[in-house]
Amino acid sequence: MASSWIAYNELAWTEDLLADPSDYESEAGGYVDLIKGNALHAPGTLLHLGCGAGGYDAVFKRHFAVTGVDISRGMLDKPVGVLLVAGKTREIFSDNNFAYTGEQGDLHVTLLENNHINRHCPDTYEAVLVYLIRRRGKLTLHTERHVLGLFPQEAWEKVFTDAGLTMQEADLDGAYDKYLLGGGAYPLKIFTGRKG
Repeated sequence: MASSWIAYNELAWTEDLLADPSDYESEAGGYVDLIKGNALHAPGTLLHLGCGAGGYDAVFKRHFAVTGVDISRGMLDKPVGVLLVAGKTREIFSDNNFAYTGEQGDLHVTLLENNHINRHCPDTYEAVLVYLIRRRGKLTLHTERHVLGLFPQEAWEKVFTDAGLTMQEADLDGAYDKYLLGGGAYPLKIFTGRKG
């Protein structure tokens, strides 16, 4: 099922302006180290689900043959694969605001993102995106609201266990802190899983 979100369709082109490929080097390199460190054999392929505009893939392709998105059961049943998920657990998540900017010639893009936990729906959070796009001085405004899942650590562990995966976890701190408004930190967890 394809997403109808404008962030992943009509406005996907803004990703190249808002994030320089060098921004992905450190974070993606850390993922590569975790994948290789948890694999039983040297992995030659990488299935990257939710690859977005492919910013991480430039780094991944130096180490693996990369498939951007695949829902094939055969790909999910590879017996020597490593599953890596960067996620937020309910215990470490807090409301945050982010700002991203980029420009090229007479085109300027600012993306403001607000993440908010709705106390009436504690298993979700809202990510509200506001795009300010100026072309040759003319401003257009685009907004979008995503409702996303937010699960406790215990739920992440159960999913890995139920899938028959041995889970390891690491902290991913600082990757998005430079975009935070008002300071603070945006901690993430990296879960890796291996069969057997």
